[in-house]
Amino acid sequence: MMEDSNPGTIRIWVGGVAHNICKNAARLGLPVRLISAVGDDPQAHIIRDSCCRAGMDIRHFLTLPGRSSSTYLSIHSPEGERTVALSEMRILQELGTDRTEARRELPAGAAAIVAD
Repeated sequence: MMEDSNPGTIRIWVGGVAHNICKNAARLGLPVRLISAVGDDPQAHIIRDSCCRAGMDIRHFLTLPGRSSSTYLSIHSPEGERTVALSEMRILQELGTDRTEARRELPAGAAAIVAD
């Protein structure tokens, strides 16, 4: 019932199109720098750990205290069909030019740039 607490299974994955492309490039041994914004919440630790384990350079993450990291929550029926999804991506709006100006030189010499 939608109005009540329901038993279920919860799984957490780090994703996003740019992240997934970068993760696969890093697994192929290519040097990868991921620039993103995260909060100082538990999700940020999960994101950082996943990226580091994949071999990505995350030194240029923008960490914003008191903010929530990007989160996408998808709820599925017992048959596996998505019934509802929520998206909290506001922190990525902080990656405007005023905050990324200091990182402007990073793409110089890059063989490829992935943007999402």
